[in-house]
Amino acid sequence: NPDDFVIIPALVFNNAVLGGEYRMGWLWFRECYRNALLDVCEFQQNDFYIVQTEPVHVMPPYVVQYRIFDVSQGPLKADISATVPYEVLEENSSCDIYLQPEWVGNERSIRGTFLSTYY
Repeated sequence: NPDDFVIIPALVFNNAVLGGEYRMGWLWFRECYRNALLDVCEFQQNDFYIVQTEPVHVMPPYVVQYRIFDVSQGPLKADISATVPYEVLEENSSCDIYLQPEWVGNERSIRGTFLSTYY
């Protein structure tokens, strides 16, 4: 139910929790950040979800990846992981795109981490 969620932009949330964003969007994509949220905020399962968008790949296939995961579980157990072909984004307004079943992948939305950064 959409009414069960409160959407807070990352910049606003980070300013409140970290005391400042410092334009460090990459921090949002690091395992140490997720672990710090769990430690400081003591989130339990189903308390806090993160929505992440990966940039378009620079080499074919040109796709955009989206993931939604429970902060207590991490991106290796994503609730939603979808890969949208770039052509679809070119042809439509972002508000007109609805996820198609063939775009939705498994719960493992990243390959792993390197120095705590998702890849």
